Amino acid sequence: MPAPAQASQTIVLSTIQRLPISTNLQTGLADRIAIEAFHRIGIQAIIKKIPARRALRDANAGLHDGDLARIAGVTRTYPNLLPVPEITWVAEIVAFSKNQQITTPDWTSLEEHRISYIRGWVVFENNLPDTPMVDKVATPEALFKMLKMDRADLALYEKDGIRAAQSTAKY
Repeated sequence: MPAPAQASQTIVLSTIQRLPISTNLQTGLADRIAIEAFHRIGIQAIIKKIPARRALRDANAGLHDGDLARIAGVTRTYPNLLPVPEITWVAEIVAFSKNQQITTPDWTSLEEHRISYIRGWVVFENNLPDTPMVDKVATPEALFKMLKMDRADLALYEKDGIRAAQSTAKY
């Protein structure tokens, strides 16, 4: 008798990440880890890039199966997400500025500056002091354009991600 046909399972994960963590070809560090981990248990992983806030809301609402490479503690705001207790990547969050005299030893030191960051990055929403001088943007390119146009003193971003932003923008 022929073996019974078995439907392959697919899981859809969203991500906000860019190089070197995720790429459109799903060859980034987190892409490869997730795809291989799910492959080993017989599940095909598909990774879709969508904006940060929407990625979390959609995963929390069950519109897709999860969100790739997020900060610990995100489940306080999105209780339907279950953290996977494996560290695949550690982000170094930094402040970029055109002014070399600005120092940022802690979160409270940011309150006197005009700040820009990518909308939906929970690490900033949870840690920034309550100040009206914050602009949230949609992309890394927009983030660094704020600096270039002197509309922000500081652009908050992930250190390794700057290479991807620089490769696609003309600063």
